[in-house]
Amino acid sequence: ISLNIRFKQRYYNITGFRYYAENRFPRLSVFYRKAIPLNGQSADFDLVGGQIRDNVDLGLFGEFKYNLRAGYYVRLGKIYYMDYKHFSGNQTIISNNDHLNTYKLLPYYNVSTKNWYAELHTEHHFNGFILNKIPLVKKLFIQELVGFHALVNDKTDHYFELDFGLKNIFKFVRVDYVISFKENNKFGNGFLIGISQDF
Repeated sequence: ISLNIRFKQRYYNITGFRYYAENRFPRLSVFYRKAIPLNGQSADFDLVGGQIRDNVDLGLFGEFKYNLRAGYYVRLGKIYYMDYKHFSGNQTIISNNDHLNTYKLLPYYNVSTKNWYAELHTEHHFNGFILNKIPLVKKLFIQELVGFHALVNDKTDHYFELDFGLKNIFKFVRVDYVISFKENNKFGNGFLIGISQDF
């Protein structure tokens, strides 16, 4: 069961179509997931959580996007590994296009949990605010961006990622350089390449 809330959302009905107006309030979502045991081997748990996300238009300075979500298993009767909370990581050089829901260097399943979690994904698109100041580079229409991602749960005290990227290279390529920070001052880094356009 999930509930999505957008305070003071206005919309217009025009010839049978609904158009949503701009809104300065973030989107709020809350959810409850229940595994109903049908026999002695079935999963049996309760998970509650919430999410706040928004895109903030900063005019000439670009656009700031964020996605904050958290969850907690309030009851664990029986749970299997597939029912843990798994975080979308990456161990390749190919970037996922869903940048506000994924981590860029997080190993798969290393910090999956059946307890609690909180994650934050942010990205600021400068929309050429910096590179447009350089005469020849301006004609390439390349745009710069930075991102920050964080994760905490019972398996990790902290996991952070900081990424710097360029998008619209050859009109559709995106390249990111990512630095990750883990417990005990361990860090990693790498380049990722992906598609900068949504299809």
